[in-house]
Amino acid sequence: MSLIIVFVSGCVEDGISSEIYRVTFENQSGDTIYYVTHFCYPSYPAENQHLDLEESDIVHIMKQGERDEYLEVYSYPLQVCLGILVFKKETWRKYGKEGLIKNKIVDKRYVYNYEELQSMGFKIIHTADTQSN
Repeated sequence: MSLIIVFVSGCVEDGISSEIYRVTFENQSGDTIYYVTHFCYPSYPAENQHLDLEESDIVHIMKQGERDEYLEVYSYPLQVCLGILVFKKETWRKYGKEGLIKNKIVDKRYVYNYEELQSMGFKIIHTADTQSN
């Protein structure tokens, strides 16, 4: 499994240019994790800091050492952020999806805009040392 988002020049329509971008998300935490991805808007920073698991989210499971690559369209001037919510295996087993939603529990939130992802080489590495947001 791979989470990739790729940036490639795209078309311009009604003053909005698009790119396809690839981000790699890698699990180096030493354990299996559960995660979901969200796209958010930097014009609403308070909302982005409170990204939470939703009933409609598709949950992915990633073992130690695996990586995912995610492909998405990124449009200018509409600035979009990538959000990844990570849950430890023991957290997921203890609360389940319903409990995590009800209690708004997330072990780690990653929220990055295009410039931040670009400065990181479009690669996010989740480790056990990563602090929760």
